[in-house]
Amino acid sequence: MTIAAVTTARCMRERARFVALAAAGLATSCHPAGDVSAPTHGRTLEFVVRDLAVDDAAKPTGSGFDLDGRVSREADPDGCGFTDRISETDPDQNVGNCASGTPGCRGGVDNQLPALLDAVDRSENVLSRVLLGEAQLRGDLILIVRVLGVDRTDNDPSVRVMVYRGFSLDRDCSNLFSGRGRFAVSADSLADPSDIDTSRFVADGEIVDSRLRVRFGTNSGVAPEDPVTLGGGSSAVPELQLFQMRLRVTLDRAGHNGTFGNMGAWAPESSMSAALARAAPTSRTALQLQLGQLTDLRCIPSEPDGAIAVGARFALARAKIERAALGAAPVGTCGSPQ
Repeated sequence: MTIAAVTTARCMRERARFVALAAAGLATSCHPAGDVSAPTHGRTLEFVVRDLAVDDAAKPTGSGFDLDGRVSREADPDGCGFTDRISETDPDQNVGNCASGTPGCRGGVDNQLPALLDAVDRSENVLSRVLLGEAQLRGDLILIVRVLGVDRTDNDPSVRVMVYRGFSLDRDCSNLFSGRGRFAVSADSLADPSDIDTSRFVADGEIVDSRLRVRFGTNSGVAPEDPVTLGGGSSAVPELQLFQMRLRVTLDRAGHNGTFGNMGAWAPESSMSAALARAAPTSRTALQLQLGQLTDLRCIPSEPDGAIAVGARFALARAKIERAALGAAPVGTCGSPQ
């Protein structure tokens, strides 16, 4: 393989990692409020994220949430000229809790990530959704979810959810999502690298009719607050700020798997623009111009910085999480540098 080919492959892997992290909203630094200690009651469910995916931009239905409290059509100036999507998994994001597929159902879901990935594909001549899938199967993208204080998996009014970046401890990548996969938390996801119960990304949630529901952030509407910050510094992942992220996923009775996962959040246009400039420097001018056309929140002239909604779907597989965190993937394991 030539040097040019190696460089191209590495760049594509880094771009895939950026796309994946933006879709998932993985926090490497955030500022949770209140008590973030681990609950002392109930059991802990441990998962690895699988099947992380971004919708087709042409579909009227899809993942994400109603972030601005409006149900907008293309001609609605308050909706920034975009028609909101219909939620397939969470009817409370639709008008009157209507189910997807019901005649006349209108949704309030805000999500421009599908259109943004289409723009990246055109500018960079890549297939972002394929790269995202490949990054997961290679072990390049390991996202860990722990749900603590679970008394029941059908209905539980109070659980604590912690999310981390992680590493596979298995040599065989085919074991990643088998339910037997072994993983370690990345030390940079922890406030105290010696304690995996000190995730930097933590929020209280609930389980309603077997559906885990959690919201990071406390402000209502599209209002700034302490953000979840992705990457930055010496990381290959450009810094990106996400606000008011919401996660929902349906748990099975045993607490071994999660299906119909839904994630949504919003990013300031300035933060998304800077991230794209680092992720795709050769196309940054064209992509930054298109960002202005994708601003679907806070688009009125008086706002100093527009906002772009993002959303993705996912599932969860049972995982075995070691108590000791690691600073890098162990050599010879799935996802480790070759």
